Amino acid sequence: MSHRAELTSELISTIEAETRRAHFPEVVARKLGVHRKLWQQWMKEGEQAHVDDTDSGPRDEFFMQRQLFERIEEAEAYAEMELLNMAREQAEMGKTSWNGFLTTLERRFGDRWRKRDAASGDLNESWEAQVRKHLLAQRDQSAEKLRSVK
Repeated sequence: MSHRAELTSELISTIEAETRRAHFPEVVARKLGVHRKLWQQWMKEGEQAHVDDTDSGPRDEFFMQRQLFERIEEAEAYAEMELLNMAREQAEMGKTSWNGFLTTLERRFGDRWRKRDAASGDLNESWEAQVRKHLLAQRDQSAEKLRSVK
């Protein structure tokens, strides 16, 4: 595995595509020969260029790093939304496979989706209970609409 991999638009596109499929971008990069420290350096430089808004085009020193950072951020948002949409679709069809999508969300996007310890006061009920409550509320709303139509 080369420590001095080159940051190219092809490499960015490959990592972006796999990140959209909910893979961890750092793991994808490592599989493609990018050392963890180099990946972290690229992302840090890209984030700083994004924050500083220093994008003056391809001649900018950190142009590729900024492209990497912004495209990975967008790909991660896409993956999170797709997993939630898939969970919702499965739940609305009455399938139990929605639970697997939520488990993936918990593990892949733990800062927002992990189960929290009820003793710490972060959460008073489990994710499963919240989803069931939400689905029951939706079902009750649908039933109420049907009654009002009759």
